[in-house]
Amino acid sequence: RQDNKFRGTEKGDFALQMPEAKEGLYTCDVSGKEKSIRLHVLKVTGFPEGYLLQGESLELQLHPPNMAPTPIEWIGPQNEKGHQPRWNRMDNGQRLQIKNLQIQDDGIWKCSAHGLTISYKVTVLGFVEDLDAEIFAAVDNMVTLSYKLSSPAEKNPNIMEVLLTKEALGKSTSLSSASDSCSPQTIPKVQFEDGGRYQCHLKFSRGWLNRTIHLIVMKASATPPGPLPKEGTANLCCSISAPLPLGAVLRWDAGNKSSTVPHCLMVQKAGQQTCRLTVGKEEKIVINYTMEEATEQTGFPLFGLALGVGGPLVLLVLLSMCLFVYVAIKRKKRRMERMAQAKQHLLAKRTCQCQRDKSNDYYHT
Repeated sequence: RQDNKFRGTEKGDFALQMPEAKEGLYTCDVSGKEKSIRLHVLKVTGFPEGYLLQGESLELQLHPPNMAPTPIEWIGPQNEKGHQPRWNRMDNGQRLQIKNLQIQDDGIWKCSAHGLTISYKVTVLGFVEDLDAEIFAAVDNMVTLSYKLSSPAEKNPNIMEVLLTKEALGKSTSLSSASDSCSPQTIPKVQFEDGGRYQCHLKFSRGWLNRTIHLIVMKASATPPGPLPKEGTANLCCSISAPLPLGAVLRWDAGNKSSTVPHCLMVQKAGQQTCRLTVGKEEKIVINYTMEEATEQTGFPLFGLALGVGGPLVLLVLLSMCLFVYVAIKRKKRRMERMAQAKQHLLAKRTCQCQRDKSNDYYHT
């Protein structure tokens, strides 16, 4: 208890002004007449104190606790009032417990009681998006995994350690990241094997702040692959990189579903088929798969095969044949020239012999 007495002044003004209010009993004595006033100083305290991490709990309390009962109203930073899902009012409203703190809880909290409004500042560090999130993507689409904090990393000197990991098929792999935060991960053309859980771990002096992004990739494929032959059949299968989430449905729009393989469709003609992944009432991924029709072989298949596959070999054979024919013609021409020369030589020899015989007969006579 604190008792203070203040005498009246010459002006008859007995008002008391204090730069800082202190709780206690104040007595004013004027000419033997006393009047006492008990001063209650209202304030709000929070536990734990200091900055808080997303997902933690906070308890706010209005002091002093032994006040006369009075209506008490708590107001959140977003002007929330009354009964909220994460709020728990205790001791006739003098204590307020906020569970699972979110970044929207960062700011000025107010308590209204006895006609006064008392403020208390709450600082919450966390990720802009949910701590646990799912991202759905079709193969070859671009995906960005974001770990943006509620305040810039350079303004968070409390971060002591940063870890970025990927977990898939029971195996954890460390990924590179900045020293003061988890860098965004952009995959220009996501592939089926990129699916998994990407986790950002930030260590603070009071604990860890974690965010997990579950990347689910969907693809469609045909068995057997390639164009569909005339009067042939194929199985179109739709698959995702993780077990189906709760409440998810993976299906083809068309009928004729395969009875042996789940999420597969038997087709007997070319065309476009659509596969959809739906979670609850929300459509997450749509893939349009086009089955082409095989073209029939016409004309000269062997010649087409030679042009498409063995063009250089065919050209070499044709050159060899041309060379062979050229050499053969050349040899035949030379042989004919030699035979003509031989005949001419023989004819000249016979003519000379005949002339000698005639000359011998003349001299003999």
